[in-house]
Amino acid sequence: MRVLYFTSIFLCIFACKSIENLPALAENTSNLEEELQYIYKSDQQDRRKVLFKVLFQAEDKYLKDPKIITVSNRDSLRLSRVIELDNATLIHSDLDKYHAAFIYLHGGGIKMQDDISYLERSTELFKELMLNSSIKKLKRRGKVYYKESLRQLEWIKK
Repeated sequence: MRVLYFTSIFLCIFACKSIENLPALAENTSNLEEELQYIYKSDQQDRRKVLFKVLFQAEDKYLKDPKIITVSNRDSLRLSRVIELDNATLIHSDLDKYHAAFIYLHGGGIKMQDDISYLERSTELFKELMLNSSIKKLKRRGKVYYKESLRQLEWIKK
């Protein structure tokens, strides 16, 4: 119980601290790795901003919240770009796959409703990392998030 209490306090402090807004997509990047890293970073920043709204508000209430709607619109932009890069078969490195898999895992927000195909692609990328990554940390994370994406897929398909 204490661990949960202190974790909640830590998350509140971490999530509530003021941080500059990053645009959803990078304006100037010199390479694909930097672009995907930026997209991932802006995604994670957005998640921290709305974490407590998602965790502690009723779904019908938080879905109408302006911050949630803004994050959802930004998710659509990020996912559109990752799909574009993926369709052009430009995502090759393990780190690029990891960053892209997270964007697929979070879906496309309000504007892009094909969550099953996004989750399936996320699952594929995480599985690939879990089985083939030469980077131990990405291999471990791939395994954890592979299981998570499978769990979400099962839940959506029910």
